[in-house]
Amino acid sequence: MSGLNRVTRTLLRLADWIAGPLQSEWTAAMAAETDAAGAQGIGWAIGCVGAAFTMRVRADWLRILLLALLPVGASLTEHILFFPAALAHRADWIGVWAIVALPVIPTLAMIFFAGWSSARGSFPFVLALYLLFMLEAFPLFVFFVLTGSDVPISAFFQPDATHWLLPAYFGIALSLSVYLATLTAGFAFGRRRRT
Repeated sequence: MSGLNRVTRTLLRLADWIAGPLQSEWTAAMAAETDAAGAQGIGWAIGCVGAAFTMRVRADWLRILLLALLPVGASLTEHILFFPAALAHRADWIGVWAIVALPVIPTLAMIFFAGWSSARGSFPFVLALYLLFMLEAFPLFVFFVLTGSDVPISAFFQPDATHWLLPAYFGIALSLSVYLATLTAGFAFGRRRRT
């Protein structure tokens, strides 16, 4: 009896996606082992997913750590740059647009790096959603926690909930578009550099 069925094939596809294209030979070998396992194939396929995850974390632990810390670095950079930009605006050295633009530039540079560092695998859509949440929603959540306030859901949909000072639906859509465009540019640049 073959151990390959719809469930085990789906698990093996997941393991292949997690392990990445550099481990395609390993994934093919695991598919053969799953087939040979017969009735125990599902257990073998679940083990393949766990092994693929472990391999990926061991190979990319530094990149994973940097990507996890990227929103923290971006948020700190934005706050550090906001005050000099506001003071420069008060002195009429820069326009009001720079108060918004200057802090965003380092964030976009970090997002570009995230796309570039993902060039070995498939396009990082999950990373784009993670960045959207961490850079847009998470700071508001932290603000309410630190001030001891309840977190009103409506706060996430106010015009000033995003960098762009637009109604939140447009601001969130614009943020996601900018993040995706920046990730795409970094991803394309990284792939070109590696080929």
